[in-house]
Amino acid sequence: MVATQTNRYSTNISQISCQTGELGTDSHPWEQRQLGELYAPSREKNNGAFSARDIISVAGMRYASRESSNSTDDYMRTYNVMRVGDIAFEGHTSNEFAFGRFVENDLGDGIISHVFVVLRPLPGRRYDLAFWKEAIHDEFLMKRILARSTKRSTMMHEIVVPDFLKEVVAVPSLSEQQKIGQFFSTLDSLIAAAERQEALLRQKKQAYLQLMFPQEGETQPRLRSNGFSGDWEQRQLGEVAEVVIGQSPEGRYSSDNQNGVALAQGNTDIADGVFVPRVWTSRPTKVVPAGTLLVSVRAPVGDVAVTPVPACIGRGFAGIPGNSFLRYSLERLKTSGHWNRVSSGSVLDAITSKELLQTPISIATNQEEQCIGKFFTRLDHLIGIVGRHAETLRTMKRAYSQRMFI
Repeated sequence: MVATQTNRYSTNISQISCQTGELGTDSHPWEQRQLGELYAPSREKNNGAFSARDIISVAGMRYASRESSNSTDDYMRTYNVMRVGDIAFEGHTSNEFAFGRFVENDLGDGIISHVFVVLRPLPGRRYDLAFWKEAIHDEFLMKRILARSTKRSTMMHEIVVPDFLKEVVAVPSLSEQQKIGQFFSTLDSLIAAAERQEALLRQKKQAYLQLMFPQEGETQPRLRSNGFSGDWEQRQLGEVAEVVIGQSPEGRYSSDNQNGVALAQGNTDIADGVFVPRVWTSRPTKVVPAGTLLVSVRAPVGDVAVTPVPACIGRGFAGIPGNSFLRYSLERLKTSGHWNRVSSGSVLDAITSKELLQTPISIATNQEEQCIGKFFTRLDHLIGIVGRHAETLRTMKRAYSQRMFI
C-alpha cells in the first residue's frame, strides 16, 4: 500500500511537470497595466436580496454557517455584496502575508462585512478567474505593491484604494492567463486531495487508537488481530517503565550553537511526533538516551514524541523508555481525553510526577503488543508519506508562483 501511494504521488508530480512545458507556447509579451485599469471600488450594498446563508467568510472563501451568524436582517443591509470575480482585502498580517492579502471570490455571489473593501473587475475586460485568483493573492507579486498602498491601523493593515489602483502589474494575454490559471487549478486540486487524504488517515488513526486498546473500565480491546484473545493486564505507568522527570538546566549554559546536549524544553520542540532540537546545553541535568519517549507534562499535556538523539529534558517533559506499543498507548490517552481530566484541576494545566506515575496502562502479551506497534508504525509512515507529498506540492506552487508572475 505504501509503495502504491508513493508511485501515485510521483505520477501526480510528473503530470504537473508536463503541464509546465505547455505554458511556454505563448510568446506574447505581458502588458503593463495599472490596477485601476482592471478593478474599481464596488459600493454595492445588500438590498435585502441576500440573507444569512449568503454570508461569505473572506479568510476561508466559503459560506459561513448560519449558526455562526448573529446578524439581524437590518444589520445585513450594511454588508457589502461580493460577486464572483470580486476581490476583497483582508488586512490581518502573518508570516505568510506581511501586509495582508487580497482574496478573489470564486465561490458564488454573497455578502461580506462592511469592514472589507471590495474591488470589482471593470466591465468589458476579459479575465481568467483562476489566473487572477492566484495573481492577486500571491505574496511574491503583491508584497511590494501592498507595502506601498496599505497603512497600519490598530490591529491590521488598511488598504488605501487610490494608491493601490495606481500600482502597475504585468498582464498576460487571455490565452496565457487561461493556461496559467488551469495549471494552478490543477495544482490546487492535487494539494487539496493530498490534504484530505492526510486528514482522513489521521482520523482513522484516532479511531483505531480507541478500538485497539481497551476502553476505560474494560479489559479487552474492541478490535483485535486474528489469533489474540483474553484479558489485558491493568497496570500503572510507573510499574511498567522507569519514568524520568525533567529538570531544566540553568539558562546561562544554553545556546543555539549546537554545543553540548540537545535540550528538550516543551511542545514547541516537537514536530510530527519527533523531538527537533533548537537549543543545546553545556550543563545538562536529566539526560535520556536516543529512542526515549518524551511526554509533555505542561500545557498542552500528553503530547508524545521520540527523541532521535540523547537529550536533556527540561521541566516540560518526562522521559520514558519504551517500545512502539507503549508510545501508542500514551498517544491514546491524549486522544481519549485522559490528560484533560487529570490536569483539569491544575492552574497551569500540568500534571504532577505522581499523577504521571499512576497513569493507567493496559498490557497485552508480547506478541500482541508487537503486532499493534507495527500496525501504528506503518500507519504513521503512510501519514508521513501523504503529508510530505502535500508539502512537496505546496513548495512547488510557491516556486512556480515566483517564476510565473512578474
